[in-house]
Amino acid sequence: MNHHVYIVDDEREVRLTLGEFLGGLGLEVHTFATGREAVDAALVEVPDLVLLDVNLPDISGLQVLAQLHAAHPNLPCVMITGGFTSKTVVEAMKLGASEFLIKPINLEQLRLVLEKVQRETRERLQMEVLQQQQGNGRFSTIMSESVAMKRALSATSKVAASSANVVLIRGETGTGKELFARALHFESPRADQSFIEVNCSAIPPQLLESELFGHEKGSFTDAKERKIGLIERAHGGTFFLDEIGDMDFNLQAKILRVLEERAVRRVGGDRMIPVDIRFVAATHKNLDEMIQQHVFREDLYFRLSVIVLDLPPLRERGEDVILLANYFLKRFCREHAHIVKGFTPSALEAIRSYGWPGNVRELRNAIERAVLIEADDWVDVDHLGLWRRRANREQGQEGQSRQRIGYDFEIPEDGFSLEEFEKVILARAMKKSRYNVSRAARMLGLSRETMRYRIKKHELQLD
Repeated sequence: MNHHVYIVDDEREVRLTLGEFLGGLGLEVHTFATGREAVDAALVEVPDLVLLDVNLPDISGLQVLAQLHAAHPNLPCVMITGGFTSKTVVEAMKLGASEFLIKPINLEQLRLVLEKVQRETRERLQMEVLQQQQGNGRFSTIMSESVAMKRALSATSKVAASSANVVLIRGETGTGKELFARALHFESPRADQSFIEVNCSAIPPQLLESELFGHEKGSFTDAKERKIGLIERAHGGTFFLDEIGDMDFNLQAKILRVLEERAVRRVGGDRMIPVDIRFVAATHKNLDEMIQQHVFREDLYFRLSVIVLDLPPLRERGEDVILLANYFLKRFCREHAHIVKGFTPSALEAIRSYGWPGNVRELRNAIERAVLIEADDWVDVDHLGLWRRRANREQGQEGQSRQRIGYDFEIPEDGFSLEEFEKVILARAMKKSRYNVSRAARMLGLSRETMRYRIKKHELQLD
């Protein structure tokens, strides 16, 4: 049922009778004797449903209907009166009336009308959500040319089409875990059902259980009505639990029970409610280490890790970083009505060589900031603010400061070859690391992919 209902009728007995009946159904009821009172109240707090008398003492119910729909076009309004003329019905329908009830109102008929309005409202909301999500939940929206990401996309495509009902997505912050979870849903046979997402780190632990499982009326002090939990609402579709590594240890046991029994029990409830969902969890944390620290349940990890999708960080995706940078540049120029021609060569090289610890999210934010604030015709290296990002990261890594070398040297009057200088530095790093590419890359603050790119560029020997 809807939660918040207005009754607008000048007859006190009608207001009392309907209010008592609807209150008994667990609805919050507000009554008004005039149309203007109802309109003013609806501008402050939008109701879920209005029962509206056609004949009111100040303005007509049709005028109230028109004003309510002008402010809230999707607000369901049920018209009530002692009798309808065909003209009134036609006019009310044009103004968006949902249903009509004739006095004296049959309460059973009213209950059926409420259920019909609720069903139509739920279907409309689901359709709006689906339409919004469809465009953001396809593999075609995930851009990549790298082998590592194509491997992840291929595995995700196979899982999406399968009957697997538990999937774990692992990856650093900003690698696109939510995007992959949506793709798992919208490329699956469940695509026409609900996709419901919850971020464990965004909801206080004391509220998360009620949000996930729902509760029965009176199960705790503020439980004034029954609440359907989000897992139950995802029935038939996909439930995505993001950052599961941040979940309270005790609550993890209840999630494990859902996965084992395919059912939920509302807080304060006494029965198990079956749910048919694909459960997708994601984390950027090392769950193996958390198990050793006794902050994550080993049995839950085993249940989650039957199918694992590992997303590569941006630094391991090679030229994808340039592909994505160009995509974001075009997107934000279009969204913000700015004209930027592209990146300078030095900006492109900086984008390649920077480690992007925040991954795609950090890249996107850097490009948007450059378009909005910094860049004019071209995005140059200074517009990206990467030196500020490196400085902030280094300041936040106590005890891990890198040994500095002197940069205060004079450039010869006749100049020197920067390419040759870079080649010498790379060669020395390779020799010092005993030709371990990953170790040499760390010495120079580069990603492994960038190090390999530069080794190939300068035709250096790997041993």
